Amino acid sequence: MRCLKNFCYLYKKIVGMGKITLNLLENGLDFLCEALSPIVQTQDERKLKYSVLHIYAGVELILKKIVFDINWQWIFKDESKASEQALSTGNFESINFGGIKYKLSLAGLNLHPKVVSHIEALRRKRNMIEHYAMQDEIASALRGNVSVVLDDVINLINKHITIDTSRAKRLYDELRRQAAKFKEYNDRLLERLDPVLQEARDNEAVILQCPNCFLDFLAAIPGEEAECLHCHYRADPEKLADDTLERIEEVDAYATIKDGGEYPQYDCPTCHFNSLIRRDDGTYYCFNCHEHWDVVGLSFCTRCGEIYESDEDGPGMCPDCIDYVMSGDD
Repeated sequence: MRCLKNFCYLYKKIVGMGKITLNLLENGLDFLCEALSPIVQTQDERKLKYSVLHIYAGVELILKKIVFDINWQWIFKDESKASEQALSTGNFESINFGGIKYKLSLAGLNLHPKVVSHIEALRRKRNMIEHYAMQDEIASALRGNVSVVLDDVINLINKHITIDTSRAKRLYDELRRQAAKFKEYNDRLLERLDPVLQEARDNEAVILQCPNCFLDFLAAIPGEEAECLHCHYRADPEKLADDTLERIEEVDAYATIKDGGEYPQYDCPTCHFNSLIRRDDGTYYCFNCHEHWDVVGLSFCTRCGEIYESDEDGPGMCPDCIDYVMSGDD
């Protein structure tokens, strides 16, 4: 919940033809452009801290611009208090990211789950930085997280926002130049880590997307703890499965179970670790033995409910239940 006491600073009121327009886009772009350079260029903890705070603020402003263009009253947390006077003074409470997602869904514009997970991860890092000291793991993960969010924001602007002022165009061009620096940074990072990645592959590691920095630098050896070679995130197979569901697949365990749904993390039929997940596309992957199955590769036993490798012509039961039934003890 954020009361925009300094709304006049963030948003500039332009009155024309009886309609108020807010420079959400310009200010959002300005926040991003000013904050991006330190992410790539410095190790200074203080500069990194303020950069991520401003980057998240810039992302929210651009998303609010999309909401504003659909219905300007929707940026008010309490729509009953929406007025042009409140807009001009900034004395109101605006929607947060949760409210943005909800309002966009009302308009039939659902943010892609990957975009949501990237922004939510940035929000979590921002909160940790606001309330706690900057940690090395967070600082390393920030660059990867900001890189994917930056790409998401540029795609959203291209798809949903008309850039109709010279200042916004100038800032947008600068944002794209900053994005190119991030690409160069990621290319240099890949070049630097490539020998380490190859060594990990030679040691039978599987390289996966890291749920902390979102870059493909997570080395996972079957049966062992996985580690990101970039941000040094570490997790055992079961935690890695859970973190991947929450941060990459954007599945909330509490909300899913509370609403009567099924959290898609299971015991693997091959290694029997609770490290198997069902991805959004319906495929299955185990983070312990690294076996994977397509949509129809696994089924749930009609007798015990456990997941097992299915056969189209099978009886719909797992091998253990088939043996039990065949033994005549059922």
